[in-house]
Amino acid sequence: MLAQARAVTSALALPKIALDDSAVRGSRYTALDAWRGLAALSVVYGHQTSGRVGASLFIAFHLAVDFFFVLSGFVLAHRYWEELVRDRKPFFPVVIARFARLYPAHVFVLFALLIGFGIEAIPAYRAGTPMLAAWSEAIPPFPGGPGLSTFILNLLLLQNVGLTPTGLTWNVPSWSISVEFVGSLAVLGLVAIWRKPGVRVALVAIACAGYGLVLAVKNGGLDATYETLWHIVNLGLARAIAGIAAGVICLLLVRKYRATRTPAPAVATLLELLAIACVLSLMIRPNFHDARDALFPFAALALVAIFSLQAGTVSRILNSAPLVYLGSLSYAIYLVHWPLLFVMLEQHQLPPGLYYLAVFGSAILTHHAVEVPARRFIMQRAQHARSA
Repeated sequence: MLAQARAVTSALALPKIALDDSAVRGSRYTALDAWRGLAALSVVYGHQTSGRVGASLFIAFHLAVDFFFVLSGFVLAHRYWEELVRDRKPFFPVVIARFARLYPAHVFVLFALLIGFGIEAIPAYRAGTPMLAAWSEAIPPFPGGPGLSTFILNLLLLQNVGLTPTGLTWNVPSWSISVEFVGSLAVLGLVAIWRKPGVRVALVAIACAGYGLVLAVKNGGLDATYETLWHIVNLGLARAIAGIAAGVICLLLVRKYRATRTPAPAVATLLELLAIACVLSLMIRPNFHDARDALFPFAALALVAIFSLQAGTVSRILNSAPLVYLGSLSYAIYLVHWPLLFVMLEQHQLPPGLYYLAVFGSAILTHHAVEVPARRFIMQRAQHARSA
């Protein structure tokens, strides 16, 4: 494994280009933002249809999470490279920034669920059941453990780091938020010591070993979430760290390429279409679980790399205002869709069209009323504390 990692990192052997590439510094990859929104919609659709597309096809929507991890590594390395590597600024502000980005919307939806279960408990309470007992009974028996105890883990963003090895809890898709928070800090910690010997090799080895472990344990699949080996190794966390590390590697390769050339629009468009075709061919298939999962990280890396160039016709379409706005809503869409699915479709069998309208409406509200102002407030308070 070490020899293979050294061979791969030979492509990353130009740290000056990686550090000083002014062509991408300060830019925003809006086409990738749009892809984030489309990936979030694929998860919503997958959960709503149980992954079925037509009579004989499935969409492996769980692979969208791997795309999120790769994209996060790419974007986070782009965002913090100058601060951590060139300017050698302290790491703690990065922790605050990741907390401000992920936590407010997550905890808002978590408490919305808690309140919702409390509303469901009202009839039992009126019938004479003590309030706390009625509330506890209204909370579904999550596979990962009793509701109120696992609520604390969710509150601390620890719901999927190996402490609930028997199943998922509360807002089920938020398992990936837990591992992304921990995984992104772990990988950015490596970026912060980039000049030390062996960091490039370690990053490649982590990506290869993480995906290799998940694929080996899951018989060639990537659909790993809460599973924990030897009571210490959580496969969902290994999957997240591997994807985020791969995203960092992807950024360095893209920067190295852009430092010397730019693809012609026709070539870029062809590459964009090929990347989309590869991703769709891996995600839409006769069986939901399929050994072709092993190829998806490569397809995700290709999609991120090609669309980060933003040089083709498809990129211009993705740069349209509605799709970029969809990308800004992606995190909120991902968080709110599961509770609404549980209430609107599973409990009350409401029309799917109404469900999708509710998802968009709730995502807009969560994004503008909670996610953005809370992030701004936390970052302003943190800046004020540093300057005081």
